[in-house]
Amino acid sequence: MSLFSRQPSSTDSQDQLWNLLGDHNTFMLVTKSSPRDSTPVRARPMSGYPRRDEQRIWFLAHKDGVKDDEIAMNPQVCVTLSDPGKQHFVSISGKALVKHDLARKRDLWSVAAQAWFPDGPEDTNIVLLCVDVEKGEFWDGNPNPIIVAFKMARAVSEGKDVDLGENEKVTFERDPTGTRTSLSFSSRH
Repeated sequence: MSLFSRQPSSTDSQDQLWNLLGDHNTFMLVTKSSPRDSTPVRARPMSGYPRRDEQRIWFLAHKDGVKDDEIAMNPQVCVTLSDPGKQHFVSISGKALVKHDLARKRDLWSVAAQAWFPDGPEDTNIVLLCVDVEKGEFWDGNPNPIIVAFKMARAVSEGKDVDLGENEKVTFERDPTGTRTSLSFSSRH
């Protein structure tokens, strides 16, 4: 039994996924740990900058951190979002790259970035982590606890599955040159 209904896919699913990401700026970045680490994966909270037009999520990171080393060893990453208060949940899979681009650092710069990197975007100890979004899944529910309680009570009384929102899988595809060409959707029932 799923608490979120799997609706027939539509082109609105891509918009919904990016809208859910756009409402937030703190994500969990999950990388595969180094072979010498006994933990197979690592997750850490990071400020992210979703860019819908590029179908990427950008992060500013310290060069001396282990994230860039882990990405160099295995670029496949996961970016997650969990906001139980709004009933927004997103999981993104993609390939990450470590980049050095001063213009992009300046474009992403914010007061929050300044708090983490006091020497500004010109600091050579800052790297960019760029996640090319390949697949995503989202769960978008109703944040009103009264409505949720009503739907749950109704489902129990009627002996039916409870429907607390939408669940959608989205796959992003690229042509051989690396350009995004199409978007496909799938639903599980």
